[in-house]
Amino acid sequence: MIKMLKKYLGFLYIAAISVFVFSFLPIEAVAADLYVAADGDDNNAGTKQSPLRTLVKAQAQVRTLLPDASGPINVWVRGGTYYLSSPLTFGPSDSGTQAAPVTYSGYNGEKVVISG
Repeated sequence: MIKMLKKYLGFLYIAAISVFVFSFLPIEAVAADLYVAADGDDNNAGTKQSPLRTLVKAQAQVRTLLPDASGPINVWVRGGTYYLSSPLTFGPSDSGTQAAPVTYSGYNGEKVVISG
């Protein structure tokens, strides 16, 4: 019984030290990951399972998220061709902030074509 109690107290000691040490390490918050897919729907939430359809809608969602963002916003564009009926314009504010930078990237090396 005493041996088991010492083992348990040793475990608690290690756990307490770990919590103390790790509480001082910086943790990067991820504000959002949005997904766009050629077969998505702009009424979707923009998740991997329910992607948006257009880059215009992704840009609008990013602009909505930015004021409260605490970490990077990543827009992952799935492979396919995206047709634009009007120019897609990005301004300086679309880049985000130092605390919450915004990036648009092709997903996992998939081929993305923007046409229009």
